[in-house]
Amino acid sequence: MITLRYPKYYEQFACIAGACEDTCCAGWEIDIDDESYQKYMQIPGEFGEKIRANIREYETDDEDVYESHGFVLKEDRRCPFLNQDNLCEMILTLGEDAICDVCANTPRNFFEYDHTREISLSPSCAEAGRLLFGSAQKISFREKQIEEERKKADFFKEAEQYLTEYAGSDSIPVSWLHEMMSGKSHGYQI
Repeated sequence: MITLRYPKYYEQFACIAGACEDTCCAGWEIDIDDESYQKYMQIPGEFGEKIRANIREYETDDEDVYESHGFVLKEDRRCPFLNQDNLCEMILTLGEDAICDVCANTPRNFFEYDHTREISLSPSCAEAGRLLFGSAQKISFREKQIEEERKKADFFKEAEQYLTEYAGSDSIPVSWLHEMMSGKSHGYQI
């Protein structure tokens, strides 16, 4: 169990997208998490080709690299999928589930320590700033206990690393193979 802690105004936040006077989709690098990257490589047709044409690979020998891939920004430093109405072509074409983690999470900030996960909103987002600074009430927080969930991507990365390490050998423990075949490993059920 971990404690989830967030300001009460967090529950009221929703991106206002094209109605916003600014955009979170310009001015900085847009990293692509590995799970989204793999999904983007499989999208068929003209839009899939556009996605792949706008992905670049980062130098991975640097310890500071967070992800291996990112979107190639336009000359004005805007995301290549941000249209003239400040709406995301990826969401419009493929739905909200298609966007990568950094796009889905911005302007949310996640801090984890001990057995606590804190979530906040960055006031650099105009709508988050209105929620944060637009009320005369003191900021108050909510806390709740939650089960810590592991992402499928984390589970499969571990499995791939393990199998790669032992590929071609007969030293894979039978108990581990049984867990994988039954869909359970490390407390995660798929």
